[in-house]
Amino acid sequence: MNLSLLDQLLIALPFLFAWFGIWVGRKKIKSEGTAELLVMGRRLPTSLFVFSLVSSWYGGIPGVTALAFERGIFSFITQGLFWYVTYLVFAFVLIPKIRSTEAYTLPDLIGRTLGMRAGRSAAFLNTLSTLPIAPVLTLAVLIRAVSSLALLPAAGLGLALVLSYSLTGGLRSVVFAEIAQFFALILAVVSVVVVSWINYGPITDLLHLLPAAHLSPLGGSNISDLLVWGFVAVATLVDPTFYQRALAAKDIRTAQRGVLISTALFFAIDLCTTAGALYAKALLPNAAPADSYMEYASLLLPSGLRGLFFAGLFAAAMASVDSGLFQSSSMITHDFLRLRSLRKKNLRVAMIAIAAVCMLCIPIFQDHISDVWRILGSLSAACLAFPWLMMFFNPKQRSSTLFLRSLWAGFLGTMLGHVAVWLSWTTLDPFYLGLSFAAFIYFVDRIRLKA
Repeated sequence: MNLSLLDQLLIALPFLFAWFGIWVGRKKIKSEGTAELLVMGRRLPTSLFVFSLVSSWYGGIPGVTALAFERGIFSFITQGLFWYVTYLVFAFVLIPKIRSTEAYTLPDLIGRTLGMRAGRSAAFLNTLSTLPIAPVLTLAVLIRAVSSLALLPAAGLGLALVLSYSLTGGLRSVVFAEIAQFFALILAVVSVVVVSWINYGPITDLLHLLPAAHLSPLGGSNISDLLVWGFVAVATLVDPTFYQRALAAKDIRTAQRGVLISTALFFAIDLCTTAGALYAKALLPNAAPADSYMEYASLLLPSGLRGLFFAGLFAAAMASVDSGLFQSSSMITHDFLRLRSLRKKNLRVAMIAIAAVCMLCIPIFQDHISDVWRILGSLSAACLAFPWLMMFFNPKQRSSTLFLRSLWAGFLGTMLGHVAVWLSWTTLDPFYLGLSFAAFIYFVDRIRLKA
């Protein structure tokens, strides 16, 4: 990637800043225990809320830019617009209800509402659907781009680097490690657009160099493919990252303000990454999609700024891996295994186990990062979101049995859908079959209970 010695040194900054952030965060710990480890003692201010949510949410920039490189503004619609709607729903509809409880995680909230079996099932499915495979892949792609390592050893090195500091504490360590990573991310995506504009003019001047499909909302695909991404975005409403930050915030207004500010930043970052990918497509049309954004930036940016660009991508990926490991280990230990008196060593063992699972998945997905989002996100949206939201908004109709039957029916339908696609029996996205199973069982049981 044409990196100078200065660039290589700058790439190490996110790792050093992560350790510094953890050191600062540990000095602010006032006590040990479940509340401190999982929700930072419910003292998360707006600024840290935004830094943490934004940096941990953007661990797959090479995946987003690869999609934009291949399909144009389809990427901005499916990875941006659909999601903004769910962020606002989360802020104004869910947060007031979430903060009226003393829950620590989403599965804990489900368990308190519908019973222990429902909470454990939600913990299993939520952990499965939020495994940090995509950010680990992103980190591996980045390491591969700046070194001679193959994808699998690059993933192992990336995980080892993140584990070296993420094993030190709970949510407070995660949040403080992500402060500098937030600013590095912003600098990275903005620098590509600014320097591109200076050198080549606005992206609108290069539209004639892009395939016609890149300027279509469908991106050369069909409406079914577009809509499934809209449903995948619903997974935000059962995403543990959003729930845990909201549960850790000082109060309702802090959480709502944090989500709104984050949404504005999400919009700006998505504009920058989409524009950067379109510049890359216009000027490097034959580049490999997964590496196109990085290859373009390495040719565009001068030494020093090039290193800061890669540092920003590394920072975002590391933040997402760190946050994903923490979220998954929290749900496994606190909600699935029901370890009510949590200790750091419990989280550490769980993090190492989750990291091992991610490594096993790398050869399956290779560098197809968007496939991970689609498969895991649709699993969460089809199986967990439907029964949980139906009952969350209908307190008089809550039933643990109904929730579990609908959840596992959705899981079965999704798995059968994947088998059918694998056997080439259908091209229909497995999400639709999973959602159909979940909804069918839910409404049939609801009618039966009323009879």
